[in-house]
Amino acid sequence: MVDKNYRTIDKQIKQPSDDILALFLISILRFNLENDILIRDTPFIDSTIINRKSCFRELFYICNLKYPYLLNHSHILLWHRIATGYMNTKLNNNEQTVPLLFSDSVVLLLRIMLSLPYLITKELYRVIVQVLFNLTYIQALFTIISEMNKTEQEIWSRISVDKAKNTMSEYLRMISSKLFQSNFNSNIDNTKISSLESINALIRERCGNFIKIAALIQHYLYQSITWWIPDHHLHFDHLSKNLINELKLYNNDEPYWFSNDSLLIINNWLDEVLILDKQQSILKIIHAIPVFHSPQFIELPTCYSDLFRSCNHRRCSYCQELIIEPILCLICGIVYSQERTKKQCCDQQTRFIQEHLLLCSGNLNMSININSTKTLIQREKRYTYWISLYLDQHGEEDLNLRRGRILYLDKNRLKLLYSAWISSNLDQLINRWSTDPFDF
Repeated sequence: MVDKNYRTIDKQIKQPSDDILALFLISILRFNLENDILIRDTPFIDSTIINRKSCFRELFYICNLKYPYLLNHSHILLWHRIATGYMNTKLNNNEQTVPLLFSDSVVLLLRIMLSLPYLITKELYRVIVQVLFNLTYIQALFTIISEMNKTEQEIWSRISVDKAKNTMSEYLRMISSKLFQSNFNSNIDNTKISSLESINALIRERCGNFIKIAALIQHYLYQSITWWIPDHHLHFDHLSKNLINELKLYNNDEPYWFSNDSLLIINNWLDEVLILDKQQSILKIIHAIPVFHSPQFIELPTCYSDLFRSCNHRRCSYCQELIIEPILCLICGIVYSQERTKKQCCDQQTRFIQEHLLLCSGNLNMSININSTKTLIQREKRYTYWISLYLDQHGEEDLNLRRGRILYLDKNRLKLLYSAWISSNLDQLINRWSTDPFDF
């Protein structure tokens, strides 16, 4: 698997370094984990997808065999920085070391797991997750405070702290004070003092993805989580609390430090950021927290006649010619002309179709031919026809609308196609791909 994809990387980079190959292995694992979470978080999933067997354990074993050959001393220094707060003095040089508060905790978890022997003990895995959860927690609090204006930071830097050490209030006051003194804040003047409860809720939300990934790795490598199944939607707070219990973190949903001076560790993490130049650019990076929305099909009308009327008699946006063979993209909803119709539209439309196939969903497109009701699935230069999503009252198709029957959307077929799409399971749904010219 690695050797085959090495040739793909080699086309882009003549001599890929060990770090690039290591990130490639991590990306394979990350994609499978994120895709699994997507399936578990999506209520509209077909049972055939839910019951499929995961190969993550075997995939992790293969990556673990290759990864040790790509290791260098940086992994030791990385763990030293995370666990003890070791201050990296090379951040101002050309080492391109990323401050830990900017690092992806999931990637760090996979890097550390792959650098260790295959299937370490569950107790050791628990320690690794706890250490990285500490980092994720402080990352979330750091981004929240950096989004505050100077007035808010000053107020939070003066809050009273409980006598007990290592509490959220103590972290909040310490980070607010340091960012306030460094003038590291938002330029927005609207003062909106958040409560401790709202800050805690934001922290839980921003730590949620790491908790899910860590629990999923434990599920596949150590102990199955029987209650966390696809198509069984749980409220986020309830799900997060149960997953934390499954991970058995040392201090529930707050950091637990394996060091006597946790504030020193946090202070060193902050210094890695504050010694950098161009703070305004850094703030843009911090505030640009990606919000991921599950991929969705467009909303299709129940009756096919409504879909036919809305897509028929459309004109090309470039040459204003009538579109003879209208194609409706199920992903973005645009209507365009079939590329290989007998009457060509225009060159601009042809280029648009090619760009759309590449940009809409990464060389994978699903659409409906409005005149024939056929479902077309395209993957790069391959394509296939799939069953129609619209059936008559007897459950039969009416291809090319020859019988003139009233057709209705079949939700089971739509559900099956959607499930295969988001789970990267189209090859199991489709038995045969074609490279012949389109023939609608």
